[in-house]
Amino acid sequence: MKLLALLLALAAPTAALAQQAPPPSPPDARYVVKPGDTLYTLGTRYFARPGDYRTVQRLNRISDARRLRPGSTVVVPYRVMRTNPISTELVAYSGAVRIERDGQTVAPRVGLPIVEGMRLTTLAGGFLTVELSDESRITLPSNSSGRVRQLREVPMTGGLLRVFDLDQGRSSTSATPNANPDSRFLIRTPLSVSAVRGTEFRVAALSDGQATTEVLKG
Repeated sequence: MKLLALLLALAAPTAALAQQAPPPSPPDARYVVKPGDTLYTLGTRYFARPGDYRTVQRLNRISDARRLRPGSTVVVPYRVMRTNPISTELVAYSGAVRIERDGQTVAPRVGLPIVEGMRLTTLAGGFLTVELSDESRITLPSNSSGRVRQLREVPMTGGLLRVFDLDQGRSSTSATPNANPDSRFLIRTPLSVSAVRGTEFRVAALSDGQATTEVLKG
């Protein structure tokens, strides 16, 4: 049976502030040391900068960066972990749609990579669907607009970080179950955040300033 974790939070004083807010950082990782690991090798393999091993060393009170006990746990702050951009793609569209990147209009086509920062808009009679690497899908029906805020993978944890902002209109999401606790999949409106795992649901950002979430399956 699919698992559902759904959170609605009315937290933003204005729509403008909500749209500008960056995605919240994931919690710190708890890395289980493997034979041969040192803070130096972890820094080279997983950290944004190799020298960030010093931050991890201080946090965990490790006296010798070259000696880690296999099976022990090292706490690693998210801020030092390397993240890599990932992309989704446009798998279907019809009618009047607009895709923008860095202020420039991009011609829609099936197979078009959809990356961080892109704005997706459907006009009257239009729709579009994007598919993520795990076959999760997000559809925008007509008269809807949103932005891809975050599409990242975290090599250290294997987690996927996916955040989409729905500024107006509606979205329909089919999310593939993800057992990795370090993954997240969020649909945000100016007034709400919907976090899901393995469910089908709709989110709406209504013209009267309200936001609704409807769970279809999960």
